[in-house]
Amino acid sequence: MNHFGKLLTAVLIFQITFYFSFTAFGQSNSVKKKFYVEIEGGLGLLKLSRNDLSSERNSCFSLGFNGGIIPFDWLRTGISLNGYLIESFGDFYKNPENGISISNFYGQAEIFPFKKTNLYLNISGGFSHYTNMHPNEFATNGTGAIIGVGYEQKLSKRVGVSFVINYGFGGLNDVKNVVATVKNQHYNITEFMIGFTYH
Repeated sequence: MNHFGKLLTAVLIFQITFYFSFTAFGQSNSVKKKFYVEIEGGLGLLKLSRNDLSSERNSCFSLGFNGGIIPFDWLRTGISLNGYLIESFGDFYKNPENGISISNFYGQAEIFPFKKTNLYLNISGGFSHYTNMHPNEFATNGTGAIIGVGYEQKLSKRVGVSFVINYGFGGLNDVKNVVATVKNQHYNITEFMIGFTYH
């Protein structure tokens, strides 16, 4: 998929995500609008492919910050800043040859389809940025998405703890220069996350 195709895909993902929000606002004004903020962290199992070669599935640290509005009890919608630390950056960037990560800026929707349970669906997608500090490696951008399922247990009226399983995937732009040519870059990841929500 070329750059225009990836951009179009990201725009469509954002439109679908925020459609839920605008539809809910238009249906009723009787529900008091609230905000939510979340932090999630856990283990990811990531597989990165490039130049038609696939790497082993490796463990990484996954972290996410989410926030937005709650137009209805069954819907939370906003933005998600999340990413995967594949290799730690050496000595707070003092070692320029260590560090691999993927950072994402996504639109997000959490949908609670059942009234009698706190099971929910997590759908998000948008733009990705790949960073690799190794020699002859290069950063690049792309698009990605996450589909997941979670369960939230309320700790108090406004605080809850969640257990989430996500499947994430994305594609990255090709890199072509005098040093290297990297093409067909894409990844997929399975995440096992624990999150805390305030709303």
